Amino acid sequence: FRTRYGSNEYTVMPFGLTNAPSIFQLTMNGMEQRRWVQRRAQRRRRRRRRRRRRRRRRRRRRRRRRRRRRRRRRRNRRRRRRRRRRRRRRRRRRRRRRRRRRRRRWRMRRMRRTKRGRRWRRSSRAG
Repeated sequence: FRTRYGSNEYTVMPFGLTNAPSIFQLTMNGMEQRRWVQRRAQRRRRRRRRRRRRRRRRRRRRRRRRRRRRRRRRRNRRRRRRRRRRRRRRRRRRRRRRRRRRRRRWRMRRMRRTKRGRRWRRSSRAG
């Protein structure tokens, strides 16, 4: 008879054993059984890694509280922020202008050619 475990179907001899380990003992080879065990180990490792990332996020929140104490040095910080913003704006404007000019020229030329061609065909067929 056939039994389902998850989304897979297995053919088992009628011994009355329908649990997952008994199905794998009857139908799976040694190599297939090792792959199944390795997949289970990988899932457990991924779950442990996710928990470690959550702990790091809590440490970052504590560092933000330390930044609130340094608000007394506002004059030096404002000067530094203005210099950094000017540098970043110049770099971003140069990159965006180059990318936008290239994309707009190609897209507009292609769209104009296709629209004009379709309009002429429709008018000629209708007329």
